[in-house]
Amino acid sequence: MDLSPRALSVAARNLALNEITNVKLVQGDLYGRLGDATFDLVLANPPFVASPDVRLAFRDGGPLGDRTLMPILEELPQRLNPGGICQVVTVLYELEGNSQLEALEAFAHDRELEVLVLSGPPGDRYDLARKQYRDTIRDHQRYRESVMAYLDHLDRIGLQSWFSCVISVRKGETGKFERRETIGRTVQFEVDDVVQQRSFFGMP
Repeated sequence: MDLSPRALSVAARNLALNEITNVKLVQGDLYGRLGDATFDLVLANPPFVASPDVRLAFRDGGPLGDRTLMPILEELPQRLNPGGICQVVTVLYELEGNSQLEALEAFAHDRELEVLVLSGPPGDRYDLARKQYRDTIRDHQRYRESVMAYLDHLDRIGLQSWFSCVISVRKGETGKFERRETIGRTVQFEVDDVVQQRSFFGMP
């Protein structure tokens, strides 16, 4: 399921190249075109950047970054089969008077969902602002203006810290909630004689 025709086209080519025939691709917004279907496994990587506007649909997740995340989570009790699991790659924000982690914990208890959050170390507003533009803007003056404007937005929403995470949700009979802060690791592997580096968290 994806809202972007381009993303679905890429997925279709990947399926064809790997001779996979048991996957159905659906264009739509979240659960909108799925009827009353339920699942054993739901995977999501929604746009999660806290942004005052939506310049990049795949990245920008609304002013608090949770514009797409919350609708995904809120419908899980009706969408997961008993014992079913949902895993979401996202970012959670700690805001003044509004902890998204605490809100997630309350959500889990209220709906009797078991939640495990595997998180990276917390970051500050300056690191977050730099990450948004360092690979996309080459002009120094424009880069500086963009970072400063983004810092103004983070001030307005009261950002205190943030962390990358994988949220695992299981439909069970308890509202058990746990967060584990994991240690990042950079691994190397070779693809066509070119050494690629990727950073993973959740690895021992």
